Amino acid sequence: MLQLFRTLGDRALPHPPVPKGNLNSRALELPPTHHGLARPVLQNLLLKQLQKHGVAETHLDQLQIEGTAAMLAAAQALVAGLPSTQGLQAETEDDFEGHCVHVDSAEIAADYPEMIAWALNEQLLDLVEQQIGCAPAFIGVALRKDSPNGQQVGTRLWHVDGEDRQVFKILVYLNDVDAHNGPFEYVPKDRFNARYRRLSIKYHRYWQYYCKNEDIAKLVPTSQWRAATGPAGTALLADTSSVFHHGAIAESGERLALIFAYTSQHPRNRALCEKFFPRADLLAAIAPRFSQRQQDALLHWRRSR
Repeated sequence: MLQLFRTLGDRALPHPPVPKGNLNSRALELPPTHHGLARPVLQNLLLKQLQKHGVAETHLDQLQIEGTAAMLAAAQALVAGLPSTQGLQAETEDDFEGHCVHVDSAEIAADYPEMIAWALNEQLLDLVEQQIGCAPAFIGVALRKDSPNGQQVGTRLWHVDGEDRQVFKILVYLNDVDAHNGPFEYVPKDRFNARYRRLSIKYHRYWQYYCKNEDIAKLVPTSQWRAATGPAGTALLADTSSVFHHGAIAESGERLALIFAYTSQHPRNRALCEKFFPRADLLAAIAPRFSQRQQDALLHWRRSR
């Protein structure tokens, strides 16, 4: 049985182990934070990692976001209702439902608004705004269970996200994730030659489409790929519009993850953004509990044309 949350309730999740001197490990080494005392320091470190690598690897315990325990309790309740992925197979490469099962977004909005409240936390909105350079929109959250069916299909194909020019996503592992059950994998910015990006026809072709491992290996050797493994509670902050990434092929064991997504308030591909939460009426019903800034992040982008 999958080991879900290390700790629920009011206690914080433990720090992930960070091997000393391992340059391939990017989880931040910080002392535990208490009541936000170290938040400016942490935020600056996260932003530096994002600028250098395109992804910052940390942990919910280090982020210390208010409402984390309630968010995880809601996720646990939703996970309990997910069906098994046993026997799940995709019929084609572009079958985005063939490698995972996911929670209905309407159920999240209607029954578990604490998940949305966590995503709209002012501390997170500050971080997203600094990263994308403008007022952020929260476009939705997905909860997925990935199947160990060994197929490279859907979002297991390498890609960059196209919802907007700047897309910011937070992935939270709800169970321990190793190299075998489908970690988030990416090519760090600092391992990808900028001059080659400008000149390569292959780069521009792959930038617009989904591609397999053997295709991305023509651009960047596998030794330069980074698989973000970690214990339950690992949080990955990613600039998914500027780094090649995918969910690695899961071969043994399911992966459970939350994906929180943000863009600008004038996203380039509105239709793609709306797929996260098609039922805008359900969001409007919970909006009054939030501040004006939070309401704008939740709804303004849906109303502006």
